[in-house]
Amino acid sequence: MIQPGYHNGIAGYGYYRKVFGDLDNVLGSDKDPEELIRHLKKEGLPIPSIYLACGTEDFLLDVNQRFQRFLEDEGVEHTYKENPGAHTWDFWNEHIGDALEWSLSTKVN
Repeated sequence: MIQPGYHNGIAGYGYYRKVFGDLDNVLGSDKDPEELIRHLKKEGLPIPSIYLACGTEDFLLDVNQRFQRFLEDEGVEHTYKENPGAHTWDFWNEHIGDALEWSLSTKVN
C-alpha cells in the first residue's frame, strides 16, 4: 500500500490520496477497478468497452498485466496492447491513433 512520503517519479502520496481517498480503503471500494467489474457482473449490468495500452518499460506494466489477466479470468471482453516504451508522452503520442481508431470502432452499449 502507498504510504506518506511515497513518490514514483510521476506522482506522490498526496496525488493518490486526492484521486482515491483513504488509500487504506481502496481495495473492494468503488475506486477499485476489479471490484467495479465484479459489481457490474453481479448486477447483470453491461461492462463498458475496455482498452488498455502500456509500454514494456512503463513502471505500471505489472499492474496493467495483472488487470488484463483479471479481465481474462472474468471473461470480460477487452483490448490489451503492450509495446516498447515508457510512461511518457512519446509512448502516448505514438499509440494515440490506435486508441482513437479502437474508440471509433467500438459499439456503445
